[in-house]
Amino acid sequence: MPLDHHRKSRVDAWISAFEDAVRKRDYERGRDLFCNNVESFGTVAAHVEGLDCLEADQWHIVWPRTENFSFEPESKRYIVSNDYVVVLARWSSRDLNCEDAQNLRSGRCTIVLREFGAAQEHMQACHTHFSINPGSSA
Repeated sequence: MPLDHHRKSRVDAWISAFEDAVRKRDYERGRDLFCNNVESFGTVAAHVEGLDCLEADQWHIVWPRTENFSFEPESKRYIVSNDYVVVLARWSSRDLNCEDAQNLRSGRCTIVLREFGAAQEHMQACHTHFSINPGSSA
């Protein structure tokens, strides 16, 4: 199933909103983008179940030390079904806790976005898997 223009626009809006939430350390905005029963694998938290745990065990540890978080637009790939869109992408950021001011952190992710609403007009992540590239600092 191809990713049509309307779904791609919603996916791109979700990606942009998540980037913005990380950059601004806006946990409330980040929470709006996720299902309450999300399950995630992360760079710090090996596995979390539920949005509260994702925020506490991953976001509150990683986001404060992150600057310039962004997805690499050209890397995005999509797997599409009736109710879900899976996004595969690379990302990068700068680690504020590293002594080297130019220390870039990079990795890859898988994001499963669930569509909902009367016209499937909303998206929330029900699963994410963020990992650091081999050889990068965590």
